[in-house]
This record gives sequence, C-alpha cells and structure tokens, in this order.
Amino acid sequence: MTSVDSTNRSMREEAFDSFFKKQERLISDYAQVAGITFQRGPGWAIDAEKGQAFYDPKLLLDRGYSETEALFLTLHETEHCRDAKEILSSPGGRKIQETHMALYKEGGRKKVMANVIDDIH
Repeated sequence: MTSVDSTNRSMREEAFDSFFKKQERLISDYAQVAGITFQRGPGWAIDAEKGQAFYDPKLLLDRGYSETEALFLTLHETEHCRDAKEILSSPGGRKIQETHMALYKEGGRKKVMANVIDDIH
C-alpha cells in the first residue's frame, strides 16, 4: 500500500467513523423499538435470547460499503435479530431456531438459503 493509499484509507476511516457516530442514536432507537440493544462492538454478533446485537463499522468499510449501504445493512441486521427473538419466544421456537441456525453452520448453499429465508420472513 502506498502512502497515498494509506492516507486515502485513513481519511475514509475517519469519515466512516464520524458518520456512524452521528448515526448511533438512530441505530439505537431503531433497535429499541424492536426490543433489542444494538451497539457498536468488536465485530458483528447477535444474541437473540438476550436481545443484544453488536455492529462493527470497520468491517463494512473493509468490504467497500458506502456509508448509506452500511447504515442500511446495520438496520437490516437489526431485523434479523428481531425475527430470531420473535421465533424464540413462540411455542417450539427454540427447536425451529436451532434447526435454522444449523443451516448457517453448514455453510455453502444451505447458508445462502437460510439467509434468503431470513430476508423474506
């Protein structure tokens, strides 16, 4: 990486960080409506049972997302957590969620299918 690339990346990181600092209230408020605590953390993680989720803007920056795309994805992931929390609270929900998460763990096409199901649920 050249010094110009490094400088550009540093400037983009600062802009991305500033953007997310401005949006933290929106993300938090949106998640609270769904009964979830969603906050910045060291990676992406969801604990639907506790109603907690963490997001990491740096991961989105590293993957080349724009600020708008990153914000959309963060709110989108909030909905996944809300859905999982709702499933877990329903009769037989734990078994349904365990079966569903097993598809994610298998990876490949099954993981893609599980994500599509989540997106249309």
